[in-house]
Amino acid sequence: MTAAAIEVVTVGRSELARLIETAVRAAVADAARQPPALLTMGQLAAALGVSRSTVQRLRRQGLPTVMVVESPRFELDAAVRWLRAREGGDDGQD
Repeated sequence: MTAAAIEVVTVGRSELARLIETAVRAAVADAARQPPALLTMGQLAAALGVSRSTVQRLRRQGLPTVMVVESPRFELDAAVRWLRAREGGDDGQD
């Protein structure tokens, strides 16, 4: 077996800052391309600061839901957009 060669490179502060910024931007762009996480009803309720029964009521009123087998899941961004679209129109009462 041969040993792997190690190369040491010296860079200035500004070049190091540029390299780090480029790496961070690439990582953020990769994360943005990931599909949104799906939340359980309890997780969505906690994220919105409401009860599970409120989430159930909103779901009956059309809250966007993704079914995973037989379990409802929710995308937080989609739920917030849906709620904002309802502002001023429906008072949320059954």
